[in-house]
Amino acid sequence: MTNVAILRELVFISSEKKLLIEFDNLIQFLTKNRKDGDSDVKKFNIKRQLKTKNALIEDNGCLFIPFESLIRFISDNYENYKVCRTTFDEIIEKLLIPNKANSDKSTFTLYEEISKSNFLKNFEPCLLQIDIKENDLYTLKTNQKHEFSEVEWMKICLF
Repeated sequence: MTNVAILRELVFISSEKKLLIEFDNLIQFLTKNRKDGDSDVKKFNIKRQLKTKNALIEDNGCLFIPFESLIRFISDNYENYKVCRTTFDEIIEKLLIPNKANSDKSTFTLYEEISKSNFLKNFEPCLLQIDIKENDLYTLKTNQKHEFSEVEWMKICLF
């Protein structure tokens, strides 16, 4: 579900195009991960904090927190709970330091698979006669073009 390790401990529910977490699940999470120096985990206070920000949804007697409100809660409680600091710092790290090497490697791997596939196999003799403006293909990574033959590159472009 997530690349932020600590958030994997939470149980998310998909509902009406929203990702939700049960309020009690958040309380258990905070209690389990509480460290020395952290604020006490007081269910009533946390519920009041979330209610004042309209961050609670009630459904069949259960309280839920939308994912975006959970992120806001983590940010708001950065100083109160070490788990919130750790989680928020990891989110920021993931956002600000993209793993470009893996992204390019994945793209290259995809391009290799396309070039070696039977995709357009019967039309390979005609592929070089098609005029494609690579600049119009905004998702195309032309910096990898030199790794492929002309026919393979056309297959990648047409894919």
